[in-house]
Amino acid sequence: MARKGWVVVAESQRGLLTRRQARQEGLSPSAIKRRLGSGQWVRVLPGVYRIAGAPVDFVQTLRAAALYVGRSGAICGRAAALLHGFPRIGAERVELASHRNLRCAQGIDVHKTRLSRSDIVFLDGVPVTSELRTLVDLANSLDDDELKAVLEHLLRTRRFSAESLAKALARRRAPGIARLRRLVAQNQTEGPATESECEALVRDSLESWGLPKSTRQKPVRAGKRLRRLDFSWPAQRVALEVDGFFWHSDPAAFESDRIRRNALASEGWTLLHATWRSVLDDPETLFRQLSAALSPAQEVGTGKPFRARQSAGVRGFS
Repeated sequence: MARKGWVVVAESQRGLLTRRQARQEGLSPSAIKRRLGSGQWVRVLPGVYRIAGAPVDFVQTLRAAALYVGRSGAICGRAAALLHGFPRIGAERVELASHRNLRCAQGIDVHKTRLSRSDIVFLDGVPVTSELRTLVDLANSLDDDELKAVLEHLLRTRRFSAESLAKALARRRAPGIARLRRLVAQNQTEGPATESECEALVRDSLESWGLPKSTRQKPVRAGKRLRRLDFSWPAQRVALEVDGFFWHSDPAAFESDRIRRNALASEGWTLLHATWRSVLDDPETLFRQLSAALSPAQEVGTGKPFRARQSAGVRGFS
């Protein structure tokens, strides 16, 4: 027996259905009212229903909001940042941007604004503000560390080059945009983007500890090969490497790491290692080890160890 059309539509939308879709599939207003009255359907948002028994989660809430806003807008703000995979940003509420006067619903914040066609992208069928528009929208609400982490994520994943990002921001007008432009310019003068979110956390920690300024991604010749050091202090021949489990867990990587470490040691380098967990759970130990390596005779710096923050949107690092 063939399934009813509205059932197929709901299954493709995580158990959700709009009133318009139900009517297009042949259900009358009285049939819709009957299903709502009997509990077969649950009203989620105005004109958006959930089939009883369908699992409820944050992704479904986002999908319901997208059905509610229709073609007039998109998911925006922190919810959009979460969908784009921006680091250090979590979302507990859904935010919608639309040019229509939408009624505010429980758990959803509605922002009346006009979006251009280039401001909207679709992720798994859900309209979401583009990465650039999301960055601009959040520029006034994120702190400098969060903004720097997002900027480096966009550069690291090659969504933008530093030049194209600076050019795109030059054409924008929004609260906080001047601070965002300043951070982009600062990033261009500080050298290459970090290669992982963990590396960005380590960079932030080093800046707050009062240690001598490090050089990032410095090429060093050791063992007849040119090797790059994540963070280094060439005058003291001390280097700090950021180890992500994904890139260092297989036998070939394990062997390569040891060869590289020996080659650097033979050239007089002291090589220390930082992991995601060491930065999150025990930054004091890493600080003391670096201090001792950089200046064995005296304490280096007066800064307090940075307490790294891990948001709900950050799952790990590479």
